[in-house]
Amino acid sequence: MRVVIYDDDRSADQAFLRRSWQVGCALQKSLGLVDDTFAASTWESAFAWLASRKAPLTSIQYWGHGQPGQVLMARVPMHVSDWSVVKPLLTRETIVWFRTCSTFQGKAGHDFSGEL
Repeated sequence: MRVVIYDDDRSADQAFLRRSWQVGCALQKSLGLVDDTFAASTWESAFAWLASRKAPLTSIQYWGHGQPGQVLMARVPMHVSDWSVVKPLLTRETIVWFRTCSTFQGKAGHDFSGEL
């Protein structure tokens, strides 16, 4: 199963990006590039949704914000330990794609990538 999660931050300054991500998800789904999408407002809801998927996850994209060493949702950083609930659904071939800015930049980003 190929999925996309995007940051559903309802802040006024995020309206354009949120709408762009909604349209992008609809387009990818209509073209058969992804199987399912989810607008998440918290990391808890995102990981609960991922954990509810029954098929092995072959691709997970996250569309949101980042900074060196962090992936952000509603300005809250993701914790690497959050992945424990979805690890049973991942395979050696699973692609995890953070479509964010700067997440793997510099020493903080490299350290973060080693923790995943």
